[in-house]
Amino acid sequence: MQDKNYDKRVVKRNIKKGVFTSKDHEKYLKSLEDSAGNLEVLDVSDEDSSNTMPSTEDYKDQ
Repeated sequence: MQDKNYDKRVVKRNIKKGVFTSKDHEKYLKSLEDSAGNLEVLDVSDEDSSNTMPSTEDYKDQ
C-alpha cells in the first residue's frame, strides 16, 4: 500500500481529524491505476465431493 492514510478502513477517521479533505481523497482515488486488466478468473468449484468438509450431519449418529 502506497499511503496508509488513504486505507479505506481509516479514510473517514482521517477526514474527520483533518489529515486530508474528501476532495483530497477523491483526487487520490482518481490517480490510482486501473488494474482491472490484471484479473485472473479462478475456478473454485470442487467436482470431487471426497474433498468436502464434514457437516454436523456426518456426526449425528455417533
